[in-house]
Amino acid sequence: MQVGEVRKISIGGTWQDATVKNISTCEFGGKQSLLVIYDVPGYGETQPYLVDAGQKLYGDAENRMDRSLMPSQYLRKLSQDFDWTLYGESMDMQKNIANAFVSQYLEFEKAGRGLYIFSKTKGSGKTLLACVIANEIIRRKAYSMKFVNAADFVALIKSKSEEDAQCLESLYQCRLLIFDDIGTQDEKQSWINESLFRLIDYRNRERRPVIFTSNLDIDSIADERIADRISAMCVPLKMPEKKIRRQLADKQNKEFLKSIIGAEKERMQWAK
Repeated sequence: MQVGEVRKISIGGTWQDATVKNISTCEFGGKQSLLVIYDVPGYGETQPYLVDAGQKLYGDAENRMDRSLMPSQYLRKLSQDFDWTLYGESMDMQKNIANAFVSQYLEFEKAGRGLYIFSKTKGSGKTLLACVIANEIIRRKAYSMKFVNAADFVALIKSKSEEDAQCLESLYQCRLLIFDDIGTQDEKQSWINESLFRLIDYRNRERRPVIFTSNLDIDSIADERIADRISAMCVPLKMPEKKIRRQLADKQNKEFLKSIIGAEKERMQWAK
C-alpha cells in the first residue's frame, strides 16, 4: 500500500474506489498496524481505517523504485554510480550536502527541506544526482517516491484521464518527490504556473521534501511566488558548469565492452 494507490473499501455497506491519502503506523493488539485515510470521490476523506501492517505493500526497494516513474536509465542508480571525479575539481561541498540529505533525511523532512540542484550547463549530472540521492533514501526507508519532469507535469494537468489524475495526486502525497527541469515550463501560461505553485505550496506546508533540478538559479525563475517557495523549502546545491554526460557514457561503454569481451574470452577458452 502506498499513498496515491486506489483500493476498494466498504462505505455504508457498499464497495467504492478510494485513493490512499495518508498512512501512519500504530500499535494495536500487541502488533504493528496501519491507520489509513482514504479519499473517496463524492464523499471526501474518510476516518482512519485500521489495516494489518502485513498489507503494507511498499515492497522492497527495487519495487518502490519501479513505481516511482523515474526514467529507466536512472532506476536503481546508487552512490557508486555517480563519479564525482569526472568534474576534475573538488566536489567536497556537494558531496557533503548529498550525503547529509541521505543519512539525515528525517531531519531534513522535519524541517520541510529539500534540495535545489542547479547549473546552467545541460548534461552536468543534475538529474542523475537527484535520482541517486532518492534511490539511496528509499533503499533505506520504506518511503514512497515519485519522479516527474516539467513537461510531463504539464501533460498531467492537461489530461482528463482518471489514471493521470491519480498520478498527479501521487505527486502531492508521496513522501519524496523529484521535480526535474523546473523552469522549462511555459511561463506565458499562467494556469500552468498556478498548478505548479499549488503543488509546491502544498508540499511546503505539509513538510514533504522535493528535490528540484534546474538550469536556472532560484532567483532566475520567472514566477516570483514559485521562486520564493522553493527558496524557503530547499537547500541550494550548485553543480559545476561542466558536461559529464558524455564522459559518463564513455566510461559506461568501456565497462560494458570490457565485461562482454571478458565473457567472450572465457567462452572461447571453455570451447577449446
